[in-house]
This record gives sequence, C-alpha cells and structure tokens, in this order.
Amino acid sequence: MIISPTVIAGEAGYTTSRQLRQAWDVGAFSQTWSMGGLIVSGKLNTDHGKGLWKSYERFTPPISEDMLNALALVGVKHPSSYADCYHQIAPATMRVKRTINAIFDFWSGGPWQEARTCGTHSGTWYRYDICSAYRWAAMLGLPDMSSVTVWSDRKFDPDVPGLWVVSLDKYDRTRRNLPRLLLGDGPVVLSTEEMRLYDLRPERVHRAVTWSRWMPFNFVEDTLVRLPCAKEAGRAYWGRWIARDKLTCRSVNNKWSLCNNVANFVWGWLIVGRVRSRVWQASQYACHVYVDEVLVPHELPTGEGIGDWRLKERYNGIQVKRTGWYGTPSGASIMQTGVPLNHRAILQ
Repeated sequence: MIISPTVIAGEAGYTTSRQLRQAWDVGAFSQTWSMGGLIVSGKLNTDHGKGLWKSYERFTPPISEDMLNALALVGVKHPSSYADCYHQIAPATMRVKRTINAIFDFWSGGPWQEARTCGTHSGTWYRYDICSAYRWAAMLGLPDMSSVTVWSDRKFDPDVPGLWVVSLDKYDRTRRNLPRLLLGDGPVVLSTEEMRLYDLRPERVHRAVTWSRWMPFNFVEDTLVRLPCAKEAGRAYWGRWIARDKLTCRSVNNKWSLCNNVANFVWGWLIVGRVRSRVWQASQYACHVYVDEVLVPHELPTGEGIGDWRLKERYNGIQVKRTGWYGTPSGASIMQTGVPLNHRAILQ
C-alpha cells in the first residue's frame, strides 16, 4: 500500500482529499465516498486500473507505509482511519435498534471543553492529561445491549445502571462547579455513574435505557492491544458509535447515502461521560479544562498506566483568553484551537 502526493493509475493507496477531488473531476474515478462534503475514498475506473484510493488526512498523527504493512499482518486492510483499524478486527456485536439510538440522538454534549476562569493567573500552574483516557473509559465496562430495557416513565434509581435523558432541578441547573454543558433548562444525557458522582436530583426523567448485564471488561482492550497503533486507535475507536455524518456515495450516474450501521449511542455517551467525570474530579480549582486535560494550580498524583494522570507542562503564571485558548502572561500562546496555524498570534 503506497502513500502518494497524487493518484496513480493502476495502483491503490492514499493521497490528499484535494487529489481525490481532482481525480473525480477529470473522470478517473468510477465511484467516490464523501463525508462532510469532502471525498474520503475513490475507486478508479476500468481504464485506470480499478484501484481504491483514500485520504491520508484522516489519520492524526500521519500514518506511514511501515505502519500500514504492520496493520496488514494483523488483518487490517487499507483502513480509512485509526478508528477503522479497531473496527476491522473487533468482535462483531449486535446492531443497536434505531429506536434506541434515537433516544439520545438529540444530545450534542460531547467532551468537556471550558475556560473556567478567564484572565491572568499568577503562581505555578500544572497541565495534566489522562493517559489513554478513552481506553480507560472502556475498561470500566460496556453494557450488553441484548440486556437493555427502554423506559419512558420511570423514576431515577441510583442502583440501576443506565443512560438517562433528564431535566435537572433548579438548584442543579445553576451549580457553577458542574461542567457548563450540563447546565441550562434543556434535557441532558447522563449515566447512572455520573448522576451519583455529581449528586444530581433530576426533576424529570424523560427517557432511559437500563441494562442488566455487562460485556467483558476487556472487550475493547483485547482488540486494541493487537494493533501496532493501539495508542492512536484508542483515542478514536469510540467516535464511530456516535457518528452522525452520513456517508455519501456517488457514481457517474447516481448518488445515494449510507447510514452509520454501527451506531451505539449508549456505548458512546457512556464513554464520553466517564472521561468528563474523571476530569471533573480534578477540576475544583482548574482555570481551564479541555477534553481529558486540566490546568490546575496544584499537583496531582501521576503514573504511567492507562487512566493515570500525566504531567504535560508546568508554567509560571498563565493567561486564559477563552475556551481552547491560553498562554503565558507575557502573551505567548500555548493552546489556540479554532485558529488556522498560519494565523496564530500572541494573546491580546
């Protein structure tokens, strides 16, 4: 499998999304697959050898030909992403009913990202992240979807494992110590684990999915450890379970869409909620949180194992401008998300 700056007739491999688009525009592809308006895969027509080409830009960090060769040895063929590396060799699971996923489809909560206290802060600040946070979250167990029960009228029970669509009471909706994405008047999606940890009192339970059995606690990890890119796949494997973007297929004469047939919002939101909860436990004095990171004015216990806190950097003072954007008091940027690299500047 080759990685090339251009699409090559008679070959199969990886190139840029721009090159995939150009190959389609000149009629070299008989079919393409797109997500979010970008072509992610294309199949060369008969005249050009029928090779399948994919975008290497979906791999972060960039994938290498050596890694692709190592993946092929464990049964991963021409993956489209690091998440695909996991899903190609993961054990087959039952397809989740659309009606179950639809209960949680409205929720866009996602990972926790928040500037908790903007401005300039003196003293020593510590930037920590969780080692392999999403691998750790799966190791706490995933529900056996053959044991689930769907509820439309049930009181919250802290002793029953489940995922709940709830409206919080007036007190909890305004608690400043909670992640901001849980606040406000609308319903939110929370697991039993989160409700107990945050000590929440739901005003109303709209819908819920509970379960009575768990998958083996090493269900995800047993697949990840087989991969030569276990670390990268461990960051990404869960995203496919809550992916909403349809895959658009296009041939010379037709166009159609494919839905995500491995969607499992119960697993996805349970995993995201666990990482969010772990960050919350260390965030009491944090000035900034970002997915699996905290920026705090005190030290945390650290380790090298999955799920341990790891010290990334130490700063003498910190300036927080907004969520995803902070730097040193002198104005040098440390994190600056949402801004193209060639437009990044010092804090102002």
